[in-house]
Amino acid sequence: MGEKLEYEFLIDTTTAIAAVAGVVIATVLGIKAVRIARSTVDRSALDYAATRTDLATEWRLRMFEHMAEFKAALHVFWKEDPQELLRADPQSERAKQLIAARGEAEIEGHKSIYLLQSASRGLRETLPSVRVVIRRGSADQEVGPEHLARALAMAELYEQSVMPMYFSLVADKGFSDPKIDPVSFKEEFLHHLGRADAGTNYPLVLGEASDWLDRQLEGPADSQRTPEIIAINFIESFIEVELARVVRQLSDPVLELCRPVIEGTKPSSEQPEMQVA
Repeated sequence: MGEKLEYEFLIDTTTAIAAVAGVVIATVLGIKAVRIARSTVDRSALDYAATRTDLATEWRLRMFEHMAEFKAALHVFWKEDPQELLRADPQSERAKQLIAARGEAEIEGHKSIYLLQSASRGLRETLPSVRVVIRRGSADQEVGPEHLARALAMAELYEQSVMPMYFSLVADKGFSDPKIDPVSFKEEFLHHLGRADAGTNYPLVLGEASDWLDRQLEGPADSQRTPEIIAINFIESFIEVELARVVRQLSDPVLELCRPVIEGTKPSSEQPEMQVA
């Protein structure tokens, strides 16, 4: 009888130990599963942020591409004035060719403007998602958004920057001569940069454009101080440079956080929890 009790006691003890071991193993596996799940969430969030950042860069490059198409389309307007050729020779074949080429170029220019507007809208809709929220206990740290407002406004200004060039080369309205009346010229230039649908930060970047114009119009006037040259310099020397810079200021810190995912390495176990807001 004593042997049976001892045998049953051994069975119960073994069962209890096995049960406890099972609980311990299950707990360890559960903790590991939670860690794996959290790592998966973090990696997914970083992967999403990296994808959105790449998309923003792609939209910005599309804007530059459509601007290049616009400038190329208007190249014929930099050539001689067909009206002057007609006045010199009413039957001028060269003048007729230029008039026909300008008509086609204006159509292509408008097409490029519409494509630029579309790419600008794509960039402005993508930029707000180029950010990562780092969870550090009860405190959150956002990476990226401090440059968002200026990036959005610069995208709007870049889109609008085609208008001074268009009016200086194509439209009949024209500009005041910046050599003779720089004040009126500046007012007209800024007027063409205006946007009825501009965001709240647009006046800030418009002020930067005003400062740039002041620097272009100071000092003695020379042969380069013409509306069309100032308009193209505004695009190439100011707004294109500033848009590229501010988008990189927004995207580079996000990409730096996303580098472990981009390079295929696992995030450190000490890495704070990251989420895309």
